[in-house]
Amino acid sequence: MAAAVRARGRGTGQPRKAARACSEVRSQPRRDSDRGPHVAETRRRIDLGVEAQGLGGPRRQLPEPEHDGRWAEGRRTTSATARIGQVAVKLLVFGGTRYFGRAAVELALSRGHEVTIFSRGNVRPPFWNQIEHIQGDRTDADGVVKRLAGRSFDAVIDNQAYTREEAQSALKALRGNVGRYVVASTVSTYGEGGHSLRRSTVDSPVADSDRFWIDYRGREPVREADSDVYDHPWETRDNLSKYGEGKRHVERVNLRSPTDWPYVIIRVPATLGPDDPTGRFAWWLWRILDGKPILLPDGGKHAVQLGFSLDLATFILDCTTNRGTPRQVFNYAQPELPRWGYFLEVMAAAAGRKLNAVPVPSEFLHRHSGLPWHEWGYAPFCDLNISMSLWKAEQIVGLPGTPLAEWVKLTTEWYLTHPAALEGTRFHELRKSETDFAERWRKVAGQAHASLGGA
Repeated sequence: MAAAVRARGRGTGQPRKAARACSEVRSQPRRDSDRGPHVAETRRRIDLGVEAQGLGGPRRQLPEPEHDGRWAEGRRTTSATARIGQVAVKLLVFGGTRYFGRAAVELALSRGHEVTIFSRGNVRPPFWNQIEHIQGDRTDADGVVKRLAGRSFDAVIDNQAYTREEAQSALKALRGNVGRYVVASTVSTYGEGGHSLRRSTVDSPVADSDRFWIDYRGREPVREADSDVYDHPWETRDNLSKYGEGKRHVERVNLRSPTDWPYVIIRVPATLGPDDPTGRFAWWLWRILDGKPILLPDGGKHAVQLGFSLDLATFILDCTTNRGTPRQVFNYAQPELPRWGYFLEVMAAAAGRKLNAVPVPSEFLHRHSGLPWHEWGYAPFCDLNISMSLWKAEQIVGLPGTPLAEWVKLTTEWYLTHPAALEGTRFHELRKSETDFAERWRKVAGQAHASLGGA
């Protein structure tokens, strides 16, 4: 590995130059055969849609990204050599009863860890008799400090820190008594509604104040040090989402914490999987199953970077025992970067159906369909345009990387055996309006095609 790095000319002052050189190389079209048999086979089986250099596929030695000086470099190593043995870890989990938090607890128990859950106790999964429970409200800062007084843990997983106060309560309650504090953050920290990124590096993306997501076209994937969260103001601005602002505050508390506070921040994209409480996967699957036309803005040609809940749980748990993770920020996502239209084809195949998609220009849909495309939760992922670099996570921790077709199939099968979860998704009442508009568009598009001499 060291030889490979030296061969790229990395030395003092070289990373930025190497990154530019690598970017220039990536701009040259390459054949699958040039990338090795693994990539050729992967491209044959899975149409990635957007070339995802550095995001997955065979492991390649890439120039190391520049890191902000405030973030410790850590020790680059693989998860196999970095894991602190296989001894039982004394683990505290805030929440841990739903979705990927629950998956992390189940995995921790299977690894022989000693698990304590801090929650209100309203949800009690089957593993309840295998854990210790501390009853409390995560939003009650004083209560968190009081209930955790005198307790110590090898590691903490906190998926329920959404505000500055909640992050501060964890710091106050656990500082000096924990070996790792792993907190889930979000891709939203990279910008929405005018939030800016650092502009100190040549290849840093720039936020577009008129768009919800960063326009990263023609740029490298977003790296951890590209965010300006360290200097982010405490004031909550009306034009930003409460969720995104809260997570920035959570990050800032940790980034500005005393040097003995062993935080690990994981920036997570939209994450799908069995029993997703947001209903985003189910929104599309329910429409695929009814067999009627599905409106697909711009034909689903844009790329999406998603997470898989079970892989995220694995990554989170690995961060609790990896020697290279303290005081680090990591991007996490699945390594494959598919087009959204292709993702839906994979979902339909997993359900044993054919995708009945109707491609429509997104601008036309927004102006004339009368459907709430602007609302969160309606047609999820139709216009996501952001890609995070996974280089750091892969090199220091290692990425689980369940193949796309496999995790989509697993998730689809879960929903097919839990029909109530499908029926509980939002916007069912708009299905007739969607199909009516799709049929009208098909008719108009067909007439236009015929008038132009089409078959």
